[in-house]
Amino acid sequence: MNTIILNPENYKNTYLAYLNQCFPNWGNTNTYDWIFERSVGEHESDILLIKDENNQVIAGSAVTYRKLKTANGSEVDFGIMTGSWTLPEARGKGCFSQMIDESKRICFAKGVPFLTAFVTESNASYRRLRDAGFYGKTADNVFSKESVFASDSDFSTLKTVPVDVELLFEKYTHFASNHNVFGYSKAEFEGQYIKRLTPTECIKVGETYCLFEDTGTIIKLLFLSDFNINDLKVFCEWMRVHRDKKVMFFLSDDAKSKIAEANDFQFVKGFFMVQKTAASIADSLSFFKQININLADKM
Repeated sequence: MNTIILNPENYKNTYLAYLNQCFPNWGNTNTYDWIFERSVGEHESDILLIKDENNQVIAGSAVTYRKLKTANGSEVDFGIMTGSWTLPEARGKGCFSQMIDESKRICFAKGVPFLTAFVTESNASYRRLRDAGFYGKTADNVFSKESVFASDSDFSTLKTVPVDVELLFEKYTHFASNHNVFGYSKAEFEGQYIKRLTPTECIKVGETYCLFEDTGTIIKLLFLSDFNINDLKVFCEWMRVHRDKKVMFFLSDDAKSKIAEANDFQFVKGFFMVQKTAASIADSLSFFKQININLADKM
């Protein structure tokens, strides 16, 4: 029978080794520290392991914690299943279902009413969460195309600007005043959006601020202050011309997704899966149905 161990001591390097075994090039200790040892809000991350009847580790996962902030100022705590893995020889034996149940139990014990996870539609985890009754909010990975967007390549409205934490946080909070979003203090916003594992840069196109990181293989557009499809296309075209890279960003708004799709952006369908951590909890799922998520919000 499997045994679950919560927050084992001195396990970082071993956990990292298993993660990289299951997901090659997942990351190093800096990645681990940024994801699991950087608290946002009052709750520290939780690490859980699953051992089999021979006392061998066969699977693991983590729960990181965030807040949903509504347009009217309400807040809802939620956990995110993060960095889940199962060794090849243990797959198909119910480990992921155990991770879900234990993650919900951990959250409920902390007074956290919802458990969530980011998945792509093609991932087996999506089907397991869906079958377990999780609600799937649209959360698509969107990519610019390799060919030209604008034949004239007019970059006259584009300029590189400093990464100004005060300005970007002001833009974020202004958007949040009318939408449901991930809630951050200014320091938490800086830790999540600016002080990342890869240096961040900022470009302004017209009145739109584009915060991004260049991973070396792709441009990750972390935050777009305004969804202006023409400004977005200029930004993507500039990256194609000047850095020879595609742009990746995130859309959780169906109307925006339709606009991007009509303008030849490419999609990898995904979901932000959400479920109450106990049946007795009041249903606030409507808050999550309207949440707006940026690429920078993801681990």
